[in-house]
Order: sequence, then structure tokens, then C-alpha cells
Amino acid sequence: MGGRHYLLTPQGIEQKVRMTVEFQHLDLQEYERLKAEIEELRHEAEQQDNQLFQSWSAKD
Repeated sequence: MGGRHYLLTPQGIEQKVRMTVEFQHLDLQEYERLKAEIEELRHEAEQQDNQLFQSWSAKD
């Protein structure tokens, strides 16, 4: 294989672990933010559906 090989020092391992943990933390924050936004949009859509249904059924 043509890939590069290198020796990872203990300090390099620590740095990679810190970077990975930080990335996962930021990624989880983004996931939670998007999850809350989706839930809010679903709630808004349900309210709009209910309003449309009520106005439609009031016409009968």
C-alpha cells in the first residue's frame, strides 16, 4: 500500500482524543439543536393543520 506510516506519540494520542471528544460534543450539540427545531416545526404544522380543519369543518 502507498499510505504513509508514522509513529503516534503519547502526546499525539492525547491530542487526537481531545479533538475527537470536542468534535463529538459539538456534533451532539448540533444534533440536539436540530432535533428541537424539528419538534418546534412539527408542533407549528400540527397547529396549522388544526386551524385549517376547524375552519373547514365550521363551513359545514
